[in-house]
Amino acid sequence: GSAQTQNWPCKFWGVGLAQAPLLAGPWKRCSQRNPIPIDPVWVENPIVTKMSDGTFIALFDGGPRESFAYSLSKDGIKWEKGVTIPLEPKVKKWWAKMRTPLGLIPEDDGTYTVFYTAMTGRFADKDRFACVGMLRLKLK
Repeated sequence: GSAQTQNWPCKFWGVGLAQAPLLAGPWKRCSQRNPIPIDPVWVENPIVTKMSDGTFIALFDGGPRESFAYSLSKDGIKWEKGVTIPLEPKVKKWWAKMRTPLGLIPEDDGTYTVFYTAMTGRFADKDRFACVGMLRLKLK
């Protein structure tokens, strides 16, 4: 991550690349390419998936607080600007603030299942991350 949390509210919260020969590592930060310019303000917890056509998709906590977003890459190195996934009015709002997507699971019908966390009360509430939601996405 590249969050500048020394100043709050944080004006920029970004992510960068790392590389490894194997998933188990060893991992090395790709400093010359970081942070990745996916979103000018907020990118957190990207879930990167390689799709059947070879394109990489990163689903992440970003954009307006009522949604999450995604970015695409042909090579896993150069990423496109993030695109917000508006959930309303397709999903009835039950959350106070949308938060982190936890996975992008491909289904047989071409849709994807996404689990995500959300806040149900004010930021200071003790149960602010108590909820996990699920939805199905169809990517075009």
